[in-house]
Amino acid sequence: MMHCLIIFVNLIFGIGNKTVFLSTLKRHQLLAGGPILSVPVLFAGVAPTKLSDLLTLITPSLAKTANWRACFEKMVAREKLDLGKAWQQCDDSDLMEGLYLKIESEEQTINRLKWVRQDFVQAILDAGQHHSEQPFIPNQLAQNAELYSPQLTLNWNNRCLNGSK
Repeated sequence: MMHCLIIFVNLIFGIGNKTVFLSTLKRHQLLAGGPILSVPVLFAGVAPTKLSDLLTLITPSLAKTANWRACFEKMVAREKLDLGKAWQQCDDSDLMEGLYLKIESEEQTINRLKWVRQDFVQAILDAGQHHSEQPFIPNQLAQNAELYSPQLTLNWNNRCLNGSK
């Protein structure tokens, strides 16, 4: 699957070793004031009992800008790749890929799972080729993103912490 998202900062959803991951609370405490942005938390609490209620959290991706398609096509052209094939191997939805769900104690993640949109999975299957065998299309940073800043300059809510737009 070609990487079609416009990712604008470093993303962290889990910190730990191969057997233990920190809870979201502990991860946020560890990263506070530093240059790494955790993925957004869409919901915290007792999980909804109906799948339909859980799926209301699937919304347009915060990691895609309004002009992500034009940026994608620009990158495909820059890399001298076949645009038609690139779109065929890409999830062209504005929606987030899915949900990353965790069961946590106060200190650590007890269990985790990922729910992925069916049409996203179908796009992978329709690509006819594993993403590791497809050409690499670079993601782009959002305007005003500071990759090597000692502190975050963007966040998921307003994307700009320094007052610029």
